[in-house]
Amino acid sequence: MEDNNQTYYSIGEAAKMLGVVVPQLRMLEKSSLVLTARTEHGKRVYTDCDIEYIKILLKLAKKKRFTLHDMNECIGAVRCWEVVNCPPELRLKCSNYLDLSKPCWIDSECSDEEKKEKCRECKVYSSISENLLLELNKV
Repeated sequence: MEDNNQTYYSIGEAAKMLGVVVPQLRMLEKSSLVLTARTEHGKRVYTDCDIEYIKILLKLAKKKRFTLHDMNECIGAVRCWEVVNCPPELRLKCSNYLDLSKPCWIDSECSDEEKKEKCRECKVYSSISENLLLELNKV
């Protein structure tokens, strides 16, 4: 985890800022809606961007009565190949191109923290907040 002059919050601090309990944050991470950064000792840490993103998820859950499954589908609808301008020949080999039911960063086989950190920095993951805000503002 790189510093990049960001402020990091513990899971307890993040929960307090969001008005939720710690198990809710763990549940969002377990469902892969949130990719939580970890310290070198394995402790979860959240940035200001993470906090804002989770606020949007919580608003969707409350305002639109979205379940975790609904939110995963909404995020899965983001076309990662459009965000990163993936060429057609690569799309056809991509499992995410063929399965739109989940976000592109969900890989049940993945337990590699380095890969997860790269996903956190990906343009697709970073663009999700904007897409969720659009969904939240739909009538």
